[in-house]
Order: sequence, then structure tokens, then C-alpha cells
Amino acid sequence: MKTRAFPAAVAAAALAAAPAFAQTAALQSLQDLAGSGAAVAGPSGAFDGARASGGAAQVTGNDLPSTRATTQSQVQQAMLSNLDFIHSAFDAQYGPGQWKQSHEGWDLNAAIASAKAQVQADPNMTIAQYHDVLRRFFTSMKDFHVSVQFDSTEASSLPFTVSGAGGHYFITSIDRSKLSASSFPFHVGDELVSFGGKPIAQVVADLQARLGGNTSQTERALAEMYLTSRSGAGFGDVAEGPINVSVKPAGSSQVETRQLTWDYSPELISNPGGHAFSMAQAPGSMGGPGSIPSMFSPVAAEMSGPEAAANPFGLGNKTSFVPALGEKVWQSDPSAIFYAYIFKTPGGHLAGYVRIPSYETPDSNAAVAEFAGLMQLFQQKTDGLVLDEVDNPGGSVPYLYALASMLTGSPLTTPKHHVAITQNDVDDAVQLLQMAPMVQNDSGAQLVLGKTLDGYPVDYTVWRNMVDYSRFVVAQWNLGKRLTDPIAIEGVASINPSSVANFTKPILLLINELDFSGGDFFPAIMQDNARATLFGTRTAGAGG
Repeated sequence: MKTRAFPAAVAAAALAAAPAFAQTAALQSLQDLAGSGAAVAGPSGAFDGARASGGAAQVTGNDLPSTRATTQSQVQQAMLSNLDFIHSAFDAQYGPGQWKQSHEGWDLNAAIASAKAQVQADPNMTIAQYHDVLRRFFTSMKDFHVSVQFDSTEASSLPFTVSGAGGHYFITSIDRSKLSASSFPFHVGDELVSFGGKPIAQVVADLQARLGGNTSQTERALAEMYLTSRSGAGFGDVAEGPINVSVKPAGSSQVETRQLTWDYSPELISNPGGHAFSMAQAPGSMGGPGSIPSMFSPVAAEMSGPEAAANPFGLGNKTSFVPALGEKVWQSDPSAIFYAYIFKTPGGHLAGYVRIPSYETPDSNAAVAEFAGLMQLFQQKTDGLVLDEVDNPGGSVPYLYALASMLTGSPLTTPKHHVAITQNDVDDAVQLLQMAPMVQNDSGAQLVLGKTLDGYPVDYTVWRNMVDYSRFVVAQWNLGKRLTDPIAIEGVASINPSSVANFTKPILLLINELDFSGGDFFPAIMQDNARATLFGTRTAGAGG
């Protein structure tokens, strides 16, 4: 979800939808970097050690017909200038930079210098090779909220997916509309042994090495996804042509080999000439005062789509790989927003189950209302609740708070963050403070902000939190701080219990290595407040 301005119902007096930060820098020397308009998730943001919420920015390109790189020397200079721009943006807006330097030994200046040295060492570097230089720079931060995306149509895929377990790799889905049983006589659960003539473990390790050495379990899971789905816009290493895959069917000791062909889409974007580049908000950003904060992993955008939806191990899917936990005595309607049911435990008790696929939803108010109904039902009918949050890419912070408010009977304390602030953030804060005297009650707050923020009810307390947060931002800036002292996001230091529904019985929260961003933040809140028992593998740690 992109950070966006709050709805403004007051025309002249309102903040005119408080502007999100936009650090604009024209860079005419970015000539002929085909497809180098890049989504850079990372600059700006909030950070709190390993539990971080990095910000996000998007770099987009606009043609400058008057400038054009016609020689390789000009192309090389454009690449170096591009790196200067990225250096400037991260220096100004990347919140975790200082922490990473002191705790991880990552240095922005050194990382940029290394990237420049790679460009300078190869006077004939192609655009595709330069894209790999950029990928290595961004992955060097070991931050799942930092990524680069290029304007590229090149992509390739195979019509099946794979997931690893215990050092082995198993088929998890097959698109039979593209891969018939006669041509591919294998099934979900069969073991993939080799890929392109190489042991599958080696292929996955090679793909994982491209991801930069962040959280090992998470990167291995991502490498398994990239095994059969790649794009020039994101991961790169796009394959084409025939490939042999060897599979050992379940219950068999025999390995069978079949040749498949990559479903390849060629590059259709030719070198478009000069570009002017600018920084703007992208998914996974805190934004400034007066904006709806988001914790959404940019990984999700690349890994979503129809093929991902058919994969039980896909990110953000309505249902997950978790099997039915017992005999069901009630189940939500297939058309419902949430997949939920009540089941019998081995001890004869009734327990609830609800899948939370992400904190991103087309209609947050409808989702919150449905979740409230589920919590009312579960509070009345069950002895406990299983929350399935595996493979959750994150999303809207207010929506996350709205769900959390219905899982408690007492306030939940929220983690604090260091926030990277810019002059634009301070300007947003000043505008909000100028409006503060006009809002004196719940109705005034709702007139300005709307009745809800992504499903989280708006009242005067929400407004006062925003005012206090804005004062904090201005004060920190006046103290000369670009990275603030720890502060709760938008000043929301605690989540009050919902006035509509409260589930107060024991909760088991299922998590895994593909929980990103808000998918990290929600379990942290539940664990810090001793509200749930976490079960599974460590989450991705997106943001730092």
C-alpha cells in the first residue's frame, strides 16, 4: 500500500490532503539507461534496530528528448551520475543508515564507491550489467524494505512452483492449463531433484546468493520462488529456451526427467533517450505527518499475480499452506473476505481459526466489520484462537491497528521507531499544527480525517496523537536531528481496545520467514504485550 494523504473534508481549512514527501531532483545525465526508472524502497523511513520499518521512495523516469547519450562514454557517465543521485537520496532519507554503519559495518559512501568502481572498470558495460550493479548496491543494505525495480518487460516463468523442506525441494503447485499431465506426469508433493542439469540445492543457493545475505531462511524461500519466476524489472537473471527438470515422484526411488521451455517475454522497451528522475512515495513507507503510514514489502509486488494466487505458498493469498487443524463445525462463506472456521481440538474444545493474508485490502472498512463479526462469534463460541499470518507481506498500519484492537481487552503498547525526517516532513507537520486549533472534538477530527483511517476508527484522541507527533517532528528538526529519537508511528503509543468486538481468550499466532514489514510488526506487538504465543519460524525482519 502506498502512503497517501488523509481525506480532507474541510476545503479551505483542511490540510489539502497533506502532501507526502517528494524529494525531486532532475538528473539530465541519466541518458539511455534503458529501463532504469527504478522503484527504490528505502530512502526515508522509520527504524528501530532489527524491528524496523524502512521508508520507501520511487524513482521514475521522464523522457528528455533534448539530451541523448550517443557514445559509450556518455552512457558510462550517465551511470555514474545515476549513482550520485542515488547517493544523495539515501544520504538524506535512509533512516537505518547510521544504525547499519555502527552495527553492521555497512557504509553508504563505501557502497556507492564500490558500485562506481564496477562501472569504471568496464567501459563497455551494458544496461543489463549496470542493472546488476544497482541490484548489488541495494541488496548490500540487507533491508527487505529496500529494492530496485526497472522499466523492463523481459520476464520468464515455468508453470509450476517449488518449496523446500528439510533440505529437499517439493512441487507445491502446477498450472495444468499450461502443463498437462501427459507432458509433465508429476504431482504436488513430488520432489524436484535437479534443474537445468544441476542439483536443485545448488541452483537455489546460486539464486539466493543474488539476494545479498540478509535473513537466510527468508532469502532461501525467496530464491525458491525465483526458481520458476523471474523478471528483468526485479530479480533479473531472466532465462529462456529449453530446460531439463528431474523429479522423483512421491513413494518412488526412480528419478524421471522432462524437458520444459521457459515461457519467455522479450524486452520491448528500447533505450528511450534522456530521463529526468524524481523521488516519490512507494509501497512500504512511513511518510510525514498527515499521511497514512504503510508497512508493505516491495517484494510482494514482484511475487503477486494469478500464478502466485494458485500457489498455497504464495505471498498474501487468502488461504495458506496450513492444513485444516481439526474437524470443522463452522466455516466462513467462500465469498467472505476472511477464510475462517471453528474446529474441534483433540481435547474436545472448540477453537477458532482465521487467516490474515496481509494488511492490504481493497475495502478496509468492510474487512474490519467482517473481522469484528468473527471476533464476536469466536469470543462467544470458542476457547481459543489460531491466527494464521504466514506469508504476509504487510500493508496499512492503521488497518493493522484496527484488527489488533479487536484481539484485546486492554491497551496494546506499540514499538517505537527512529524516523528519518526531511524539510518536507517538517512542512507537513507545521501545516497540521496550524490547523490544530480548528479541531476540538470527535466530529471535528472526523470532518478532517474521515470516520476511519483504513478501518481504524477516528476520534479526537487520534487527532491529538497526530498533533503531538507533528510537534515532536518540528522539535526534533529544530534540534538539528534528521533521525529522530524513538517515537511511536504517528504518535500512537498504544492501541485501545475496540468498542465493537474484543477477543480476550488465548491466541496462537502462526508466523514464518515470509512475513514482511507489517507482517513483522503485528507479531511484535502481540508478543511484546504477551497477548499471543508465536509459533513458527522467525519473520523476515523487513526494514533493517
